[in-house]
Amino acid sequence: MPIRGRTGRAGRKGTCVVISPTHRRRVAQSILRTAKIEAENIAPPTAEAIDARYRESILTNSLLSDVITEDERPSVDSLLAKWAPEALAAAYLRLQLTTRPIPEDISATLVEDFGKREPRTREAFAGGTWFKVTVGRKQRAEPRWLLPMICKAGNVTKGAIGSIRIFDTETIFEVAADKVDSFLKGVGKNGTGEKGVYISAIDGPIEQKPQSKRRPPGPPVPYDPSAPRPEKADRKQRYGSGKLKAEDFDAPAVEGPRPPKPFKPKEQKPFDKNKGKPKWSKPAEGDAPRKAKPKDHKKPRAYD
Repeated sequence: MPIRGRTGRAGRKGTCVVISPTHRRRVAQSILRTAKIEAENIAPPTAEAIDARYRESILTNSLLSDVITEDERPSVDSLLAKWAPEALAAAYLRLQLTTRPIPEDISATLVEDFGKREPRTREAFAGGTWFKVTVGRKQRAEPRWLLPMICKAGNVTKGAIGSIRIFDTETIFEVAADKVDSFLKGVGKNGTGEKGVYISAIDGPIEQKPQSKRRPPGPPVPYDPSAPRPEKADRKQRYGSGKLKAEDFDAPAVEGPRPPKPFKPKEQKPFDKNKGKPKWSKPAEGDAPRKAKPKDHKKPRAYD
């Protein structure tokens, strides 16, 4: 994320400095362009330039030109009497440098106009190499997550990746000629980082395989239940398959009417009106008679 610092506060004008890493510089430029701010692009200072600026600020410090007060005079005289002026100057220099951060060397970057971006051409990929990755449309492969995976596996930037062609079960992509060696080293060391996904080099671009005839060519048409259904001949032409034959689409032969089956009435059993009581209503022989349940006299009475 870009870091911003300013010198003007409380309504006063000042200088605002935006520090952005190299891979986020276009994001910072886009934010400034959206805010309608014209910014000047400058390269970061070197460690030598920062150290020279530190030493210049030490020599021009306002504390050196201030008048010595009466309270400070005894301490100043005692320091001059005990220490040489060179030792005092060295101690002052060390104190000033210890309070400042140590400058670091950073990689040099080219200062360019980010607004005027030149379009990419195929000349940069002349003599490049094609690679294959084992994911395709069936695995829902998309360039928005394929490109970061490829760049991370080969330790390259997206500018080194050319065309990306996605097929049913695999995807091929092109790598610039000057990045092929480093890309192979990165893939051999890091891999893809995904389980079951591998990257390998191929001889050249693969032509796309023809689509199956099970689905009509072109984009899918939404289903309309009220639309008339196609004829059988049309369905045979649109949804033909190697396993189907022409006889499968012919109408079946119409047979003659079948003879009616003879009617056989069901045998009726004699109906006995005097069935009597069921057997389970009487206790079995030798069993004690069942006791009647006692009435519950503790039921709550209904209140009026």
